[in-house]
Amino acid sequence: MLLFAIVAILLVAHVSRAGDVVYTIWEDDGGSFWVRIQNDTERSIRVDSIFIVFYNEHGKPVGEKPFPCKGNCQLAPHDTRDFGAYAAPDGTESARVRNVKYSVQ
Repeated sequence: MLLFAIVAILLVAHVSRAGDVVYTIWEDDGGSFWVRIQNDTERSIRVDSIFIVFYNEHGKPVGEKPFPCKGNCQLAPHDTRDFGAYAAPDGTESARVRNVKYSVQ
C-alpha cells in the first residue's frame, strides 16, 4: 500500500509540472478576432499557423481559414500573447479556433 501511495504521489507531482499550450479566441470592439496563446510549457514554442472557423447567427460555418503566423511568432516558456487581428467574412457572428500549429524549440 505504501508503494502505491508513493507511485501515486510521484505521478501527480509529474502531471502538475507538465504544461500545455492553451488558446482562446476573442473579438475586439471593431469586429476583428484575436487569438490569445498561452505557453505553459518549460520550452519555447514557435507558432506556425492558427486555423479559425467562422459561424453565422445560426451556428452554421460561413468560412474557415488557416492564418500563417507573421512577425514575432516565438513564445518563451510561460509566456502569453495575442495574435491577430483576423478579419471575419461577412455574416460572421462568432468564431472558434480549430487548431494552432506550433513547434517546440
